[in-house]
Amino acid sequence: MSAQEPPPPGFSDGHWQGTVRWQATLSGSSVEAEGLANGSFEVQWTAGEPTGVLVATGTGSSSVDGGGAMLTFDLSASFSGTANTPILVGDHLSVSGIASAEGLTIPVDFTLGPGELGTIPLDVRAASCTTVSGDFQSHIAAISDQVASVGVLSAPVAFWTAVRTGDGTALSDEQLETMNELLAEADIVEQGIAAGSFDGAKLLELLTRAEQFSYSLTRGAECGRPAGAFSHVLSGMVARILDAMIATSGQFDAEDWHVAVLAAVASGVIGPGSGAKGAGYVAQLVPILQALLDLAYQEKDIASLYRIDAMSLMLGDDEFRDDAHAKFKELMP
Repeated sequence: MSAQEPPPPGFSDGHWQGTVRWQATLSGSSVEAEGLANGSFEVQWTAGEPTGVLVATGTGSSSVDGGGAMLTFDLSASFSGTANTPILVGDHLSVSGIASAEGLTIPVDFTLGPGELGTIPLDVRAASCTTVSGDFQSHIAAISDQVASVGVLSAPVAFWTAVRTGDGTALSDEQLETMNELLAEADIVEQGIAAGSFDGAKLLELLTRAEQFSYSLTRGAECGRPAGAFSHVLSGMVARILDAMIATSGQFDAEDWHVAVLAAVASGVIGPGSGAKGAGYVAQLVPILQALLDLAYQEKDIASLYRIDAMSLMLGDDEFRDDAHAKFKELMP
């Protein structure tokens, strides 16, 4: 690893406290099921080894030909794996509720223990000395393959984030509630992209609140990561939003992209300290913005040229920056 390249995203040593949100739907020709879960965890990392537990509760409903079910569940899992590739090992799952089929009502009440629940990868998306965040993409992909013969699994909300609080210091209830609110509202922005819209004003508001939340956190010791890299609790979500926009790039204009790039820079997703991952985002963004630049120049759209010129300064691509600035300067009144 070069001196300039930051370490892979992951947990640094210390005490961490976090939250988890999960919402999933399974749709098929004869089945419809959905579930929502919230959880919290505490984990101590020492010399790259974890000691900690996640606890989650949730509710779910399902309907099948001839019946349905309303269920509640409790889950606990222990941390394992490495700081860069953490996993959860299932310890306990209890499910209770009522199921109906063919006019019969059936109570549901069962418990699974260690060795019966398998493991869940925690895919790390962003990490700094203060925060780390990620999602469950690997787990969702595995489950989707398993249930493909029954239906299609959709998990628009499947995200976790954590704060490094020092040695044993706990977050307040108010801080945990704030993290949950930020995640829930950022989830809505990401889901909007999938539905064909982008709420840039809301994303900028969330960034301001995430930065304000960061001020309430105790500053831990340095951990070897560049200052500003993936700098707050929504950095991982901003990376997800950027991924979603890149995947459907044709539906966004220069104003949308201006907000997205501002968010990415403010979150450390691109820019100094973001390393190869940030450079990869820049490599994807430049062709998209170049096409918008050429169209704005052709249509003499000064407002869009201004925004693209501003973005070119943030991205650090010299050729694109020179072209954007020249086109804007030529048409500027």
